[in-house]
Amino acid sequence: MNTTLKTMTTKAIFLVSLLFWGTGEMRAQDSITNAFDDLKRAGTVNEQDSEMRRPASATAMQHLLAQCPEAGFYCFTEDRAHDIRLTGAIPARWAERPAETRRQLKGNCRPGEFYTWQIGLFTPFKELKNVTVSFSDLKNGQGERIPASAFQCFNQGGTDTEGKTFRKTLQRARRVLDADGKRRLVDIHSWNHMNQWAGYANFLLLYTELLPYVDRTWIGEGFGADNPADFWLVEMSGIPFGLLSETLDARNPFRGMIFGMLPRLPWSGDPTPLWKLWDEFGMKDASMSGYWDPRCPVRTDNADLPATVYTNGKRALVVIANWTDLPQQAKITVDEEALGFRPTRFTLPEIRNIQWGGTLDNLKQCEIMGRSGLIILLEQAK
Repeated sequence: MNTTLKTMTTKAIFLVSLLFWGTGEMRAQDSITNAFDDLKRAGTVNEQDSEMRRPASATAMQHLLAQCPEAGFYCFTEDRAHDIRLTGAIPARWAERPAETRRQLKGNCRPGEFYTWQIGLFTPFKELKNVTVSFSDLKNGQGERIPASAFQCFNQGGTDTEGKTFRKTLQRARRVLDADGKRRLVDIHSWNHMNQWAGYANFLLLYTELLPYVDRTWIGEGFGADNPADFWLVEMSGIPFGLLSETLDARNPFRGMIFGMLPRLPWSGDPTPLWKLWDEFGMKDASMSGYWDPRCPVRTDNADLPATVYTNGKRALVVIANWTDLPQQAKITVDEEALGFRPTRFTLPEIRNIQWGGTLDNLKQCEIMGRSGLIILLEQAK
């Protein structure tokens, strides 16, 4: 295989992922089959005395620089067990490698496994800009071949095994995934960082620059259902960033529906009854008006019973959730002009394990048990 590198910025590091599809005698190092998981594999990255953190000595650097390659820069391959950590120097293991081995790479992987490896460039003689990476087919002595299309350069800005963001990585991955005109869905998932182990940080703020490239969030462990509604909105829903989310620890379908959040199968419950409701209602064509929106057409006079409305033509789903442990009552106001029609039929759709079916005479008031809710279908008679 030939890896072509064209002009780059001084001391930039490349991270390349190889997807092995062959059937040669190659031994898997572990069960990792996802390129991004492979970046986090156990290796030397967290060892402070790692050889990848030990810079080359002055003597070794003098010997290396005296060689002055014809290309004007040095190229080093590195396997996935030795994460490139230094940017102001090169590791001693690179300076000690014979020149003929610097661009050679050996690794063990199994058929179908993502194998992540790295290319490091050291440019002490001149500045290089606008780098591109291209690949050719990989062939062995038996004539087996891995096509160039199986290789992808995921990151041209350095590795990120210590919690720093992968903006360039995800930006490129988004471009690759959408290259054929078919939209693939990308989720971003994390736990609650507001604790001593995670540095008391806000997850969404940590990864804000990644959000334009994802389709959905899953803000899960440590985010419970008992958080206030406004906390759900800002910290859990993804809505302030133009995204929707799913629930994990927050196992309350009514509170989740206030923000368009359903349980993720199978970790946080069974969402299939709600999927069925969404399909029957035509949720993919509906518009959402949350309780936080001043234009929301349905409101209650009880702050502990917020209402969200999904509108699809002359039909609407109204979701009201009780954010307390006690029964709550409220008067309901419907702005028919904002709703877009005058509802004449009020139905409680039957939702397995969530809500009994039934009908209502009107939508003027409600009483909801603690931690429960109502999902009401409004329709205009034909």
